[in-house]
Amino acid sequence: MILHISNDNVFLDKAIQNLERVFPGRNEYLITNDAPKYIKNISKVVALNPESENFKKYINNLTDYEAVILHALNKDKVKIVNEASKDVTFVWMFWGADGYYLPKMQKYLYTLRTKKLLGRNKLEFKKSIYFFIKFVFYPLYYCYYKNKIGRLSYYGDLKRAIKRVNYISPVIPEDYYRIKENINTKAKLLPFSYGNLEDFIDLNDEIDNNGKNILVGNSANPSNNHIDIFEKLRKINLTNRKIIALLSYGNVDNYAEKISKIGRNYFLDKYKPIYDFLAIDKYNELINSCNVVILNHMRQQAGGLVLISLCQGKKVFMNKESTIFQFYKKKNAIIFSTDEITEISLLNSLSREEVNKNKKILSEYYGKEKVLERTKEFVETLIRSS
Repeated sequence: MILHISNDNVFLDKAIQNLERVFPGRNEYLITNDAPKYIKNISKVVALNPESENFKKYINNLTDYEAVILHALNKDKVKIVNEASKDVTFVWMFWGADGYYLPKMQKYLYTLRTKKLLGRNKLEFKKSIYFFIKFVFYPLYYCYYKNKIGRLSYYGDLKRAIKRVNYISPVIPEDYYRIKENINTKAKLLPFSYGNLEDFIDLNDEIDNNGKNILVGNSANPSNNHIDIFEKLRKINLTNRKIIALLSYGNVDNYAEKISKIGRNYFLDKYKPIYDFLAIDKYNELINSCNVVILNHMRQQAGGLVLISLCQGKKVFMNKESTIFQFYKKKNAIIFSTDEITEISLLNSLSREEVNKNKKILSEYYGKEKVLERTKEFVETLIRSS
């Protein structure tokens, strides 16, 4: 039996659907919330408060399972890993935020312009002193004089947990290699996909590329690095095109207000920020009003939006540091770097042949049967290694 430990989220439903198709009854799903709001497969999960005795019984008996799957490595799960027996096989489903905020990974978050907008540059000197005291001086002092290693910091605990896990299953393989470059872990790559392409889009739908607007970013998280794109677009004749910014979640340090002030200053009434969550039909309508999607994340983010946009024939521009961009380029998808943004490149839409090529590439990796094959191999690998 394999145990899954997850927070309440919509992605687990897709995982349950695929896992139960290839290995019915072979998985247990433990939710760290006794009143889940997002999971639909309530009959398949056990929802418990992490402080409850029943939850602790599961954690105290992890060696009974062939493997323990951690869906995102947040604070509660970090503690579980670090306190578990060495005989437990752990799989870390790496989502992004659960690794990119480690000190060595933060270089993939913000561009210099975004740091300046957030006031981070002014804090660099203070932060360097802070990190030295907290993560170098204090740990050495604590270990030397107290003769033991305690809980030194969350970053330290997270890093120790990453080194401890046996397998890493990222959204895309390139994230695994980025982790390996920055963190000394012996964990092996174990591919897994939560959902398939058909869950997001009907591949037989007619492509409607009559929209002329430009979508920039997918949230109000500063890792969107909107300002670099705004600087490029302000030099381009936009004629009747609008700049649409989705800012409905992830607002850090009042970033949405800061970036919208710049957007209105640069583009006047052509700038259209979206602060509210949209119903799915309104969201699709908004996406269809655009023929260009620009995502300036340096980390893995907005994977679903990229998938949908490519299948709908949008011209997608991404930061070349993005692992999603690197993944699709290796697959020979028709996708562009933000360095290639020009007035002409924004005007020319993808041809029918280019759109079909992207659909074929995406189907070969994210199609229903391919995802089920990957899910089967995922479970069989864990059974063989137990």
